[in-house]
Amino acid sequence: MLEITKYSFANGKIRAMLSYLLTKEEFFSLYMKDIDGIIEELKNKKYYRNIFSKIHKKELENLPLTEKILKKNDIGICRKIKNFIPTRREKEFISLFIEKYEVEQIKTALSLWHKKVSNNIHNFFIEEKIVHKIDYKKIIDSSSYDEIISLVEKTPYKKPLIEAKNFYNEEKSIFYPEIFVDIYYYKKLIEESQKLSKMDREVMKRIIGVIVDIENIRFLFRIIKYYPSKISKLYSFIILEGKYINLKEKKLKTEKDFLDFLSKTPYASLTEFLNSDYYKFENFLYQILYDNIHKILYGFPFTIGTPVGYMILKERETKNLISLLYGKKYNWEREKLKMVLK
Repeated sequence: MLEITKYSFANGKIRAMLSYLLTKEEFFSLYMKDIDGIIEELKNKKYYRNIFSKIHKKELENLPLTEKILKKNDIGICRKIKNFIPTRREKEFISLFIEKYEVEQIKTALSLWHKKVSNNIHNFFIEEKIVHKIDYKKIIDSSSYDEIISLVEKTPYKKPLIEAKNFYNEEKSIFYPEIFVDIYYYKKLIEESQKLSKMDREVMKRIIGVIVDIENIRFLFRIIKYYPSKISKLYSFIILEGKYINLKEKKLKTEKDFLDFLSKTPYASLTEFLNSDYYKFENFLYQILYDNIHKILYGFPFTIGTPVGYMILKERETKNLISLLYGKKYNWEREKLKMVLK
C-alpha cells in the first residue's frame, strides 16, 4: 500500500501533464506549416503559450536561443516533477534526469573547444547551475585538455575525462571524451536505480535496459565504422549490460560481427537499413524505448516509471520540435525532415 500511495499525488499531476503532450495529429499539423505558423500554433498550447508569447519574433529566428529556452523549460518541468515526489531516495533518482541536460552541455562545450569556436556561444548554454557549477565559457577557451580537467575538478566529470585522456591524445578526436562522459552517466543511472524499492527497480530495469541497449548499439556502430582499431581497448571501459543485449562476453571486431550479432537479438530488423539510413536506424531503436514507456505509463500500480516516462517523452517532444524548426529554417526536404523526427 505504501508503494502505491507514495506516487499517488505525482501520478495525478503527471496524468494531467501527459494530456498536454502534442499528439501525432497536432505534430502533423505543425509539420505542414512554416516557422511562423508553427510558433503561432504553439502559442495556443498550454505548455508553450508562456514561452513563445514572451519572446520577440526576431529572437525566435535565433534557433540555438529557441532551443535553449525550450530545454530550460523542460528542466523546470523536471524540477516540478521532483517536487511531486515525497521521498528523498526517489527525488535523488529523478535528479539524474535533470543531470542529463548538464551532460549534454558538457559534451557541447567539449565539441566547441575542439573546433576552436568561441564566438556567439552563449545561446548554446543554460547559464544557471543545473546540478553542478560549471563555467562552460572557460572550458571552451581552455588552452589544453588538462586545463579542462582542472575546470571540472569538483564535479563527477573529472574522472571520465581523465579516463578518456590517452585516447584523446592519441587520436585528437573529441569522440572519446564525449563517450566516456556518457558512460559515466549511464553507469550512475544503473547504480542509483539499484537503490530503489523492488517494484521501482524492476520498472527502471526495463526502461534503463533499453536505453543502455540503444547507447551500446549507437556506440558500437560509430566505433566499428570510424575507429575499428580501438574497439578492443574500449570494450573494457564502456560496454554495459542492457535489457536484450549483454556485450560483456562478445568480441565484435568488424562491421560483419556487429551485424551478425544484432541479427540474433530483438533488434534484428536494424540490419536491413543500418548501413544506408542512420536516421531510420535511430528511430527504430527509440520506438522500442517509447513503446516500453507507454506500457509502463498506462499500467498499474503506480511506480517511479510514471514520472520518468513522462520526462523522457517530454524530452522527445522538445527534440522533435527543435528538429522541425531547424528543418523549416534550412528548407530540408520533406523526407529528410520526417526521418529526423523520433
